[in-house]
Amino acid sequence: MTVYDKLITLKKQLAPTEAYRMRELIQQYRKLQQKPKNQNNDRWLDSWVQTVKQCRKANLPDVREARSQMDFLTVVREIDAIWATPELAALIWPDNEGRLWGRTPP
Repeated sequence: MTVYDKLITLKKQLAPTEAYRMRELIQQYRKLQQKPKNQNNDRWLDSWVQTVKQCRKANLPDVREARSQMDFLTVVREIDAIWATPELAALIWPDNEGRLWGRTPP
């Protein structure tokens, strides 16, 4: 067995599984659904954007359709209720065609 073969075997043994990566990503997303404590809001927002992108890339159901927008506005409502509450209401209320979410995510 060559050194290369040994490294490949070692990588397979130590690399996290896809299921593990998914669980970690979901935990990270759920942690961001809490109001940021002792953290700069800009840093929290950057983390939110990056995590949602990763979740969408992984095709996680937590961020399908407008779910991530609803989660985001729910958290932001704790920080700035005057702005977030009408945005959340517009997202939740049915549109003229009876769809639950009047807006579609970008």
